[in-house]
Amino acid sequence: MAIELAEAKTHLVVKRDGTTEPYSEEKMLKVLLWACDGNHQLASSILQAAEIRIYNKIHISTLFDEMLDTADTLTSRLTPQYEPVAKRLFVQKTYKELWSIKRNEYPHLRDYLELFISNGTMIDVLDVLSPSEIDKLSAAIVPERDLDSTYLGLKTFFSKYSFKHNGVPTELLQHGFMRVAIQAYINETGKDRVRKIIARYNHLSGQLYTEATPKFKNSLRHDFAGASCCVHKMDDNTESINKVDNDIGQYSRADGGNALDISSIRCAGSTIGTKGHSSGPVPVLRKIQGTIELYNQSSTRPGICICYYQWWHADIMALLPLLDEGGSESQRARSLKYSVKVNRLFIDAIENDTDVYLFDPKDVPHFNELYGKEFDKAYAEAVEAKLYKTVIPSRTVALELAKHRLETGNVYIFFSENVNENTPFLDMIHSSNACTEIFLPTKSSSGFKTEVTLNVATHEGTTTHTEATGLTALCNLSSINIDKWMEMSLTKRHTVAAELLEASDNLIDLQFYPTADGEIFNRNYRAIGIGMNNLAYYFAKRGIAFSSDAALGHMTKISMSLKAVFTEESKNLALRRGNFLWHHKTKHVDPARFATLFAQAPGATNSLIIGATEGIEPVSKLISEKTGTSSDKQLAPGLAEFGQNYELSADIPTKSLYDLAAIRQELWLDQGQSINTYAKDATSAYEVISDIIYAERAGLFSLYYLQSATASEGCDSCGA
Repeated sequence: MAIELAEAKTHLVVKRDGTTEPYSEEKMLKVLLWACDGNHQLASSILQAAEIRIYNKIHISTLFDEMLDTADTLTSRLTPQYEPVAKRLFVQKTYKELWSIKRNEYPHLRDYLELFISNGTMIDVLDVLSPSEIDKLSAAIVPERDLDSTYLGLKTFFSKYSFKHNGVPTELLQHGFMRVAIQAYINETGKDRVRKIIARYNHLSGQLYTEATPKFKNSLRHDFAGASCCVHKMDDNTESINKVDNDIGQYSRADGGNALDISSIRCAGSTIGTKGHSSGPVPVLRKIQGTIELYNQSSTRPGICICYYQWWHADIMALLPLLDEGGSESQRARSLKYSVKVNRLFIDAIENDTDVYLFDPKDVPHFNELYGKEFDKAYAEAVEAKLYKTVIPSRTVALELAKHRLETGNVYIFFSENVNENTPFLDMIHSSNACTEIFLPTKSSSGFKTEVTLNVATHEGTTTHTEATGLTALCNLSSINIDKWMEMSLTKRHTVAAELLEASDNLIDLQFYPTADGEIFNRNYRAIGIGMNNLAYYFAKRGIAFSSDAALGHMTKISMSLKAVFTEESKNLALRRGNFLWHHKTKHVDPARFATLFAQAPGATNSLIIGATEGIEPVSKLISEKTGTSSDKQLAPGLAEFGQNYELSADIPTKSLYDLAAIRQELWLDQGQSINTYAKDATSAYEVISDIIYAERAGLFSLYYLQSATASEGCDSCGA
């Protein structure tokens, strides 16, 4: 059905300013021709496919929305040419409706800043930047770069990142990139400030790298919070449990995801002094669950917390089913995610089909501080002393682990020896973060003491609480667009790396920290995690399959390039600004501004913004529809030209993905990576266990989400 005129004497169209004009098919075609880049056949096909009757005083937005929806509906695997049309129409629609400007115009930066300063969203940047600086920054904005995104990318920006005015996302994409650039250099002084802001803006809007979701969302907000994820450690006492619970709430409301090591919590039935017995870790986890449900992430996404525990914990068989739909509600905590900490002793026991011994952490607290041969020795001594609570076949535990990993996807794996034998830190790494790519030392607060002083004369008392501060590890994440990186000259790579590192360093000092534990960690270690995105497109563009030998060669080349350039620029920054303060607490010998440089995050959300494939992941489909609606179609980048070159995740052997990950781990990363596994048989526990064993032997630090037909969705916290 083409556009039809309803029976009426006149067919006036109400414009956005309230005035009217006669409906003109010629004018409609002119707009479509622009959106179709001059392709008459494409524009005519949209007009023919549209289903709308033109009645008198129809609003122009109704006409526009119908054309946009028609172009989106026509987008398919065979007709991807309609997606850019929908994108262009969406750009014109937002320009007109939000700012009353034409498609070749852009609001002046000053007008944008004044709007969001006046409504209380943004700090008063006008008190910091001079009028001439604002003019220069406004002139540097390139409106055409809005069209370098995709339709879904633009919609994602408006739904997740765009600043709102009167409840409506109003900030345009290029202003968003400029906002992120300004935040990093707002405290710079001198004539270089504008140059540095413009350079960062060009790197962001030119899609050379992306910043993690909290940095994009919160730049120039009051109390800027840039950490993606916060990693906590809990001790086995009431004070620590309550403090960590409070800290998780503080970081969740400040936009951070959370991870928590509960390995020290004693098992159910364990004695508590002379007064009773412990209920075990499950009630503690239900307490944490209530906290993240209460404190969601700035009301934009649910709070998240992943809890890590040891395979040898006496309550392991009660912890593994925590996500199950069945069972008593008091024994479930389904809003959390979980990771099991395994070591070689357990892996060897599975392979050899031998029994293992389970312990109460209260009886063997030293286990949590040991790995490798030292753990093996302590474990053997504890077995000989009969400190264990029960003996169980190792494969019984492994099968239960495999069952729940298959059913939920959200029981992750942490490889203790692989992590601690290869960390740059001298202290023990107890857990990772919510997306399993961050591996940083944590310490629970201790030394709690409460003193009550009573004035006998007035009967008034004062209470003083003291504690020794712990360490909450924070993630500071970014991602390199690897397709563009590998096409840069060596000089350009160093320029981009130097700018990104300087900006990252600045942001650590500009952040708002909800707790002292996190601030102490971030300011002293200055740990960052730079990863990559767009790897699947990089391979497809060059005709390389993930499972090929060529992919291994390219992965080696990529890894060595990232490691060399960023390590050198971190050293250069250290020579200018000094080493990170706790340099002596690491294995670093050379100058370094950051304790860590690399971590491979999932990067799902902001990969969408720049039209890139997600992180290091293969694509699951060439075109997918999120939530089953045609308005959220995601096309593999370069679908028309390179579609036949994409190797889909279901077709790639798991070992091929792990082999690529092993190269990254050995040659590049000083932390870890979010490694998804794609189940080839959604019912095979053997496959799950075999994959875990292979990953451990390959030297991987962790396994993230298991993709299967029944698994639930992963985490958005580390959308770098």
